[in-house]
Amino acid sequence: MVPPPGSQRVPLVSQIFGKIIRIDPAQITITPADGAPVTVDTTEAVAAVQRARLVVGRAVHVFGSRDATGVWHAHSIQLAKDDRALWQPFP
Repeated sequence: MVPPPGSQRVPLVSQIFGKIIRIDPAQITITPADGAPVTVDTTEAVAAVQRARLVVGRAVHVFGSRDATGVWHAHSIQLAKDDRALWQPFP
């Protein structure tokens, strides 16, 4: 399907769920359901006041994008249920 003239394509925001295992000044490290630690840059989410209170051991739902090195850049960080069975896999 061809988009109508003048419309702009907006990149889809990806998402990832995980439990916080480390908090640093501009990033957090989470463990998603697959168990491999993932680094999340929190700079944009913090600047936009789009983040929950970050606490080690708490489950979060991160909306953002992943760069070529595998680092996620969060647009928003929300609290998530602490049940890995409910976490959706990320693309």
